Amino acid sequence: IWGRNVFRSIFYIPSVFASITVAAIWRWIYNPTLGVINQVLDAIGLGSFTHEWLGDPKTALYSIFIASIWQGVGFNLVLFLAGLQAVPAELVDAAKVDGAGRWQVFRNVTWPALRPTTTVVIILTIINSLKVYDLVVGMTGGGPAQSSQVLALWSYQQSFSNHNFGAGGAATYKMDGLSGVRIGQCAGLDHTGTGVFVGDVREIAGEHIVAYVAAIAVDVGGAETEGIAVVAGGALVVVYGERVQSVGG
Repeated sequence: IWGRNVFRSIFYIPSVFASITVAAIWRWIYNPTLGVINQVLDAIGLGSFTHEWLGDPKTALYSIFIASIWQGVGFNLVLFLAGLQAVPAELVDAAKVDGAGRWQVFRNVTWPALRPTTTVVIILTIINSLKVYDLVVGMTGGGPAQSSQVLALWSYQQSFSNHNFGAGGAATYKMDGLSGVRIGQCAGLDHTGTGVFVGDVREIAGEHIVAYVAAIAVDVGGAETEGIAVVAGGALVVVYGERVQSVGG
């Protein structure tokens, strides 16, 4: 396809930028006086729709969402493109020979082949959404009126601005636990399935372990049994070497 590499670059470049750079770009775009959005609305006769996008509690968080999507969509598209290129051509050809249409080929061949890629994309999206910090700091600082506050920023403010280290540490611990549960669910660590364990496991003070699920570190409660038991996705999961076996809730 002509221009394929150009379009790939256009979509992927934003993911290379630092989050604080993305924040500065979109803060200029959303500027109520000199911003691109309001300027375009004025130019096409829709001046009544101009808005102080980052200054209104009703739109501030959604404005950050758009900037975050713009930054992250390129990387996800690259992952899906790699997944599409890995779909066996013989399966697609066989489906067409059997009379399958485009939608049937996608539903029964392409989409099942993209499930691993989709799982990776979902896990990375969850991780990025939970750890978002500099994008919010650079665009709104958590305001106005705490409308765009996020857990990572709130934890930092409690610890280093208000010197309330207990609340800040508790928020961080809960964020780690939430990450572990969600990642465990997406990685297939549930009551009925099994998943692949990536990385190593070690004890911390004999009470907790650090488990690398889908190559992502999560701090979860655990205890030693025949293997090493961790709680992931609401299930008791026993780790044996590089395999993870769910043994119930």
